[in-house]
Amino acid sequence: MECKPDEPCGNTDTKCTTCRHFKQPLADGKFRCVGICPEGTYPVDEDKTCLPCHSRCGSCRNASENSCISCKSDLFLIHDVMTCAESCPEQYYTDRHLRKCIRCKNDCASCDTSSQICSSCPDGYALKNTDCIKSARKCENNEYYDFTGNNCRWCDSRCLTCSGSRSDQCKSCDNTSKYPYLQYHACVASCSPGFFLSKSTFQCLPCHDTCLNCTSSSELACTSCKIGYVFLADEHRCEKHIGKPFYLDTKTGETHTCHVSCAQCKGPKPSDCVACNSKAEILLDDGHCVNECPLGYYKQEKQTIEYQTSTCLPCSIGCTKCLDKSDCRQCDESKGFKLIDGACVPTCQPRTFLSNNQCDVCQTPCLTCSNLTSCLTCKDNLLLINGQCVEECPEGYYRYDQKCLQCHSICKTCKGPSEDDCKTCADGFTFNEKERKCLSLCTNGNYFDKNTNECKICTDNCLECLHPGSYCRQCVFPMSLDTVTHRCLNCCPSNKTTNDCCQCPLSWDGFCLHPLVTPVTRGNTWWTYSIDTIRTSFNQLNDSHQTIVIVALVLLLLGIIICLVTCALCQMFTSRLPSKKEHHNVEYVMLNNVDDVDNDDDDDDEEEEEEKKPVLGNDHTKHGQTSETSISIDQT
Repeated sequence: MECKPDEPCGNTDTKCTTCRHFKQPLADGKFRCVGICPEGTYPVDEDKTCLPCHSRCGSCRNASENSCISCKSDLFLIHDVMTCAESCPEQYYTDRHLRKCIRCKNDCASCDTSSQICSSCPDGYALKNTDCIKSARKCENNEYYDFTGNNCRWCDSRCLTCSGSRSDQCKSCDNTSKYPYLQYHACVASCSPGFFLSKSTFQCLPCHDTCLNCTSSSELACTSCKIGYVFLADEHRCEKHIGKPFYLDTKTGETHTCHVSCAQCKGPKPSDCVACNSKAEILLDDGHCVNECPLGYYKQEKQTIEYQTSTCLPCSIGCTKCLDKSDCRQCDESKGFKLIDGACVPTCQPRTFLSNNQCDVCQTPCLTCSNLTSCLTCKDNLLLINGQCVEECPEGYYRYDQKCLQCHSICKTCKGPSEDDCKTCADGFTFNEKERKCLSLCTNGNYFDKNTNECKICTDNCLECLHPGSYCRQCVFPMSLDTVTHRCLNCCPSNKTTNDCCQCPLSWDGFCLHPLVTPVTRGNTWWTYSIDTIRTSFNQLNDSHQTIVIVALVLLLLGIIICLVTCALCQMFTSRLPSKKEHHNVEYVMLNNVDDVDNDDDDDDEEEEEEKKPVLGNDHTKHGQTSETSISIDQT
């Protein structure tokens, strides 16, 4: 015998033992006959029995967990593997309407908006527009491949791994950072409304479509509802509200219809809206819905665990138009406000200052001030020092442009900021009349401690210092003084490049890396060290003394040049005068010329007689004539 469909059967003689179509097992060994197997079961043709599906399946082909045709309401069906999960895994697109996970197209690691649009890529691939393209090189975990430059670039600082440069292209987050949770490829500090935290994956996963906030993706895990749904607290689910919005009067327990402009209200009045009925309407801070924010208000999207809407919030004091509370675009000038760097500032009168958006009066001596105790400028005949107005500058200060400025540390009184401007000297220093400056009473390598009135040792390698620490003025050889930091440093050897190299003396071989000096290299000789010593001494002179030295050197150089030129001219003049030997040769030539003239005047007889005379006599005559001629020439 066969039972009728939907009629219970048993194992007694009066009950059916077989069914025409399918039997569905019941408790206590009973079963009932059904035309088709109900949801959550599947048919077994051999004995025509409906057996239960896996606990996650809504409908199935068999009892296996990977044979689901549909899932229970809080789960998603992974379509190609026919299993159910709380959320779609990587490389799947979540279709919330069909509650399915659809595999992304080839090479996508994830796809958010469509199965055909990649949002991230697997290792070895990089995102280009909406596709994953094989990259030319492998990048590190915190880098992504840039097709423009064909190289790897750093991820955004919030991402641990990424597929692009933006903060919404993260693939994973640093769980120990300020932004540990991954929400739609962005690392966030906390999950947004409409999402819940999966503690196993550190991801913010979306709530059920009806939930505004939830504890899981199930429709039975809502803690608040989206607009248009009513929260059923006992069932932790949201049910679509059909009809006009209402609110509960907690005093009477009665429900009342909200105002027509409200999509949701909280009471005690119907017009106490928490969300507006039209998306074009904006909620004022008093609960009313308006089409646009009035002057002095700005629009802001507002979302809480109970509702989401646009609201009008007030601008800052004195602001009539703003983008937000800290970015004003127009101020109320009729009330004395002016716009400065996006803020409305009261226009304060002279001798007043701005405090808590109002103008307060400065103290009496101030002409202008920044607050009640700090002057910026002073009245006539008063001087400004450390925010205070005084009649005279105290000791250790000098007057400049109606201000008291501090003297150099070695000066007790002064006329300017330099150590050469001292009038009297500070403790531990004495005024040198010759150099017109204050010199230390302590020996080299020591400084005067004002607290103990004692000379104390400078730091290592420092030959002269002003006070403890590293403020050195002269260094022990071979150390060199860094004139910027006032420290004694070793010069850098030629095979090292450090960024704290001092100004090397010419006697040291190396590269000077200090930004204020030029790198030099020299041999280590005694004369270059002498040049260094002279140069160091010259640099320690003040400007006036350096000028005197330069003028003296120029005059000395000019004197040397004049002497050299004079000597050269004398040498040239002397070389043009005849010598003593040349002078005698001239006399002899002239004497011979005179003899020739006399011989021409003598007659022939005299020539014969002269020829007959002894040679000695002739020589004697010639000698006498030569002497006379010489005397005549000398007299001439």
